[in-house]
Amino acid sequence: SVTLSGNTDGVWSNGLSTPSIIVRNSGDYYVINSNNCGSDTSNHILVTVSLDTMSPVIACPSNITITLDQDICSSNVIFPLATVIDNCSSNTEITLSSDVMSGTIFSVGTTIVTFSAADLAGNTSECSFDVIINDLQAPEIICPASTITVNAGLDSCSTIVTFEITATDNCTSNPTIEP
Repeated sequence: SVTLSGNTDGVWSNGLSTPSIIVRNSGDYYVINSNNCGSDTSNHILVTVSLDTMSPVIACPSNITITLDQDICSSNVIFPLATVIDNCSSNTEITLSSDVMSGTIFSVGTTIVTFSAADLAGNTSECSFDVIINDLQAPEIICPASTITVNAGLDSCSTIVTFEITATDNCTSNPTIEP
C-alpha cells in the first residue's frame, strides 16, 4: 500500500477530503481544489503498486528434548511461537498457524511440530522443530527361579525344560522378549 498526502482544502479522486489516503492498487489519483470563482484545479499522482512476491521469514524454536521421570510415559510440553517478519506486512497482518499447539501432551518418541505463516499477498513459508520425549526407564524382566532342576529319563542324556519369562514396562503394554 502507498500513502498519498498533501491535500489541504481539496477532495481526493475517491471522494475523501482527508489530508492523506492509503491506496493498494495502481492508478491515477488526484486532488481537486475549487476556488470560490467556479474554477477547479487538480494535481494528478500516477501510482504503480508492485505486487508482494516475497514470502514471510519464519523462525521456529529449537528442538526440545525431555527425559521422562520414573513411571511417566508422556509430557505436557510448552513451547514458544515461531517468530515471523515480512517485507510488507505488520505482525498483525500475518497469519501464523501450527499443526500442534503448545501445551499438548507428547508421548515417547519424536514429534515434528510445523509452523506456517502467510502474508496478505498469500505468500507462505514454513519451519519445523522436533519435540523428543525419551523414556530411559528399562523394562523389568521376570525370570523363573535361578536354578531349575529336571531329571532326565532312564537311558536319556537330555530332556525338554519348559519355563516362562515375562516382562513389564512403564510405557509399553506388551514388551518384546527376545532370547
